[in-house]
Amino acid sequence: MACRIIAFVNQKGGCGKTATTVSVGSILAERGKKVLLVDGDPQQHTTLSVGVNPYRIEHSLYEAMLDPRQFGYEKVRVKTAYENLDLLPATDNLYAVDLDLASAMNRDGRMERLLKPAIRHYDYILIDSPPALSLLTINILNAAKEIFIVLQAHPHSYLGLEMLLQTVEQVKENINPKLRITGLVLTIFDTGTNVSKRIQEKVQLDDRVSEFLFQTVIRKNITLANSTMALEEEYEGVPVFLGKPINHYDRHSNSSKDYHKLVDEIIQMELDGS
Repeated sequence: MACRIIAFVNQKGGCGKTATTVSVGSILAERGKKVLLVDGDPQQHTTLSVGVNPYRIEHSLYEAMLDPRQFGYEKVRVKTAYENLDLLPATDNLYAVDLDLASAMNRDGRMERLLKPAIRHYDYILIDSPPALSLLTINILNAAKEIFIVLQAHPHSYLGLEMLLQTVEQVKENINPKLRITGLVLTIFDTGTNVSKRIQEKVQLDDRVSEFLFQTVIRKNITLANSTMALEEEYEGVPVFLGKPINHYDRHSNSSKDYHKLVDEIIQMELDGS
């Protein structure tokens, strides 16, 4: 199987994008797939969510983006505590990457160059993207082959879908013509109200994205939030909360069950030749 490079995107924070990236990656790894997570968000939530303390990292995605030749993915890669699951971590200096690359040559191709040698070693490369449009986001969309839209089942998130689709179209036209949306997952789905159900119905009738909608929805579940505080360390007197992927934190939770079903659909895409 050729390596699938998937960017998980939304231009709105708090939609469950990081949780989805980490959960899908961890479950795929648990099923024997070789997975590389790329924390492309300066907030470092993917790094923290797999139990890696960004304050103890020597080299991160920031250095690799600035100089892919000196800091190749193998120098930056971190082996997580979970079999088959590796990480290109973020640290807070990733906030400066747009400014530091502003005048650089091939500034929108740095991520693609960084990941190219990794392709033959992994079945999946999953990239968590920042919630705002930036040079870093453009790099991610240039490197990716597929996009999974992570959409909170809420009216405000649905309203922002148009801007996201426009961004993807611009990247396809100007930078990466092979980029395509292949999935849309509804998250934080509140089964106790009609709001989430109405948004689901809207997406099902939306010709722009309905064909990409996964059948699985990720239900709102407090266990998923709790999993981000599974461990605690101190760094220079400051507490640092580290997470565990939901399938390792509580495999019997609704969130774990939902993400397992989502992974079933993702794997089925390959069997169907999608």
